[in-house]
Amino acid sequence: MSHLRFTPYAWSKLVYMRDIGNTEVAGYGISSIDDPFLVKDFMLVKQQSCSVSFEFDDEGFADYVDDMLDLDLQPAEFQRILIHTHPGNSANPSGVDEKNFEEKFSDCDWAIMFILANGGETTCALKYKYPECRVILNNSVDFNEEFGESRHEEWEEEYDRCVSKKVYPRTYKKRGKKKTTSKKITPKKVKNPDSTVKDDAYYDSRAGWMDFEEEEEDMIDVFNRGGMY
Repeated sequence: MSHLRFTPYAWSKLVYMRDIGNTEVAGYGISSIDDPFLVKDFMLVKQQSCSVSFEFDDEGFADYVDDMLDLDLQPAEFQRILIHTHPGNSANPSGVDEKNFEEKFSDCDWAIMFILANGGETTCALKYKYPECRVILNNSVDFNEEFGESRHEEWEEEYDRCVSKKVYPRTYKKRGKKKTTSKKITPKKVKNPDSTVKDDAYYDSRAGWMDFEEEEEDMIDVFNRGGMY
């Protein structure tokens, strides 16, 4: 049985992207036709993220595809392995994760969803279209591959360019009128991935306006217990 392998360079970049902020981070693993189960690089796609989900920007995804084609890569090399992180300690896929996986790869004969959690736990699911089935794969870092140097400045620029925090509309009353406003929120980088950072409030349809930090802690706690929020 095949298993998913990462080059040391790809793995170090993925871990760096996981730890630089306090939200999920998502992108694609870059492989090759000759060795489709070896991830040689991890590339972000422009997205909006929070602590429990991500959403690719349509125009950003089109730009990603164009950039990969300009590098003479085939879609099978840059669009089969969906990778994202969880800020909690559980790598169990949520309902949103499963929906994204099904929607983004509905036409592929096979595809992989890989999740790396903050504590190091991983999930690696391989989905076949014909016959329709799913297999859980092992994964590892292949130290037989050449070691590329770390590029922290370059990776940070890619993160700043691609990742923004989801915008939640604010509804409030002023002089008897109901107004809605929103603002762009940039994910706050954290030196310690376990620390919490005070952020703006957001609207939860189940409970009204919530303090983002308190609600984020509740969501992460659910993930740590192996559940889905």
